[in-house]
Amino acid sequence: MKAVLVSVLATLCVGLVILFGFDALGWMRFSFGSSDSAAGGPLSTESNAQLMLVCDLQITLPVNGLDKPAEQRQQTVVAGFDFEKQSGWYGGLFALSESRKGTLVVEGRKLRVSRPALFPRFGTMIIGEEFVVNRDTGDFTQTLTFQDGRSAHFVKGACGRLIRPPF
Repeated sequence: MKAVLVSVLATLCVGLVILFGFDALGWMRFSFGSSDSAAGGPLSTESNAQLMLVCDLQITLPVNGLDKPAEQRQQTVVAGFDFEKQSGWYGGLFALSESRKGTLVVEGRKLRVSRPALFPRFGTMIIGEEFVVNRDTGDFTQTLTFQDGRSAHFVKGACGRLIRPPF
């Protein structure tokens, strides 16, 4: 009898997820089909206050200067956006950290977070850092600007909404 009841409940839960998305279970915000684009895209905010993302990033760093061969690695980080305070951060390489947030500018469906910087790296001085997340595609790109006017992308990847379970 217990096995039949468990089977019926599992089938009911699967049916609710298929029909209404995980939100039907009351704790996970995710939907299937075209309703995401109608609601503003997969990285839309539920409220106008904050958005938290998990980003899987590919980092390409020069080993001994900007014109030298690069070394690659992957890193998973969290990125946050506060629309009320117009600030943002991410916890990766050359991080615009939670304690030193950058200025958030919304450019259509792109979120651009930047701040001035002044630190030496790769044999030159970095004067600015920014990252951009495309809310439609989840694409993440970080750009560093150097004192000699050059800029470079060392970090690229993809982001998705941070979902917090009910436990």
